[in-house]
Amino acid sequence: MRLHAEDGPALEFADGWKVWSWHGLQIPGDLIEKRNELTTDSIMAMTNAEQRRVAIEIYGVDRFMPDAGGVVVQQDRYGKLWRRDLGADEEPYCAVEVLNGSLEPDGTRKTYFLAVPERNDRRRPIKTALSAVAWTYGLTPAEYRQLAVRT
Repeated sequence: MRLHAEDGPALEFADGWKVWSWHGLQIPGDLIEKRNELTTDSIMAMTNAEQRRVAIEIYGVDRFMPDAGGVVVQQDRYGKLWRRDLGADEEPYCAVEVLNGSLEPDGTRKTYFLAVPERNDRRRPIKTALSAVAWTYGLTPAEYRQLAVRT
């Protein structure tokens, strides 16, 4: 089990000691308690890469990419591949913007941003939305394309 709480401490003891955690990563309480004060500038100023990743998730990838100057580097029928450079010593932050395949009750489809690595598990660059979406399922682009054709 990994500790996680989106709206307060993940653990709170009788003596007042608290632990904030996001999907198993212990984080400063301010990331959650002062989430409304997060800005793209404050996120980009973070020196801890794991905490920055959490801050981006809390801020919302869908807001962060356009607000922080992320750019669409490729687009195809599977989605849009976004990239935001984080500095010379770090891999860029990448996400794929996709349209949900399932309809909402009102007949619309939700848009989602899924964080993806700059390189796949074979250390090859992810250059297309197709390859990014395929990566999220643990598939190659060819395998995903075959499944997508059937549905």
